[in-house]
This record gives sequence, C-alpha cells and structure tokens, in this order.
Amino acid sequence: MQFTETIYVELIQQLFNREVEMEIEMDRFSKKFIRDIKIDHDDDLFLIKVYEAMLTTIKDYDSERFNASKVSSFLFISERTLHRRLNEKNISYLKIKDEVRKKLSIYLLCSERYAIKEISHFLKFNSPASFVVSFKRWYFCTPKEWENINFYNDQEKIKTIT
Repeated sequence: MQFTETIYVELIQQLFNREVEMEIEMDRFSKKFIRDIKIDHDDDLFLIKVYEAMLTTIKDYDSERFNASKVSSFLFISERTLHRRLNEKNISYLKIKDEVRKKLSIYLLCSERYAIKEISHFLKFNSPASFVVSFKRWYFCTPKEWENINFYNDQEKIKTIT
C-alpha cells in the first residue's frame, strides 16, 4: 500500500469513528429525551412517535435535511395527516423540529466532543451561521459564548470542591 493510500484509509477510519461516536451520543440523548417527552405530553402515543421519527430522521447521514415529508413517511402517514394531527394537539411540526434541535444542540455542546460546525451539520442546518442564529434565538448567546460560560462555571465548581 502506498503512503497516500494509507493516509486515505486512516482518514476514512477517523470519519467513520466520528460518525459512530455521534450515533452513540444520539442514542443516549434519544432515550432520555423520549422519557422526558412521555412525561411532558402525558404519554401521548402519537406525539411520542413523531419525536422518535424526528430523532431517527435526523440521524440519517445521507440526508442533507430532515423535513415533514421524511417524518410522515417514517410514520406511514401522509404529510397532510401529520400536520392535521399535530394541529389537533395545538403543536406544529416546526415547533417540534425546533425543540429537538434546541435540546440536542445543548446535549452535543455539553459533551465537549464536537465542533460547532459538526453540530450544525448533524442538526441539518444550512450552515454553521444559521445554527448560530438559531442558538442565539434559543439561549440569547452564541454556542461559543455558551461554551465559555459553561467552562467558567465548571472551573468555579472545581475551585469550590478543592
């Protein structure tokens, strides 16, 4: 094997390992998130399935975006039926999508394993800039500012313990 082929193989292995790590993180998050959703929505089976479908479609690395069409096909219903049934429960698809992205973004930032660019790509944002705009809307600071605040708080905790 030539030198360039070795580098190429190593690069593919690193990328694959990164995707596997993200998959494991996603599974951990999904279990906790669905448990919280069951509590928040009084075990509403349809809403739980919508959230599960959304989490499953967001993990799809082949897809650039996740949308109502993908989620509805996962649930074996039409997109119109998905919107109608959500409307009956006074919730919109976009609100659920936003909630999933919001909570997952913090979870991934807390893991301190992923760059903002990776998180924005994983959450299917068009660009890291659009992720930062959404993050600021959710938390009133940028992901980088949030990381710095979180790092500072962790350092303060360490000081009080020692």
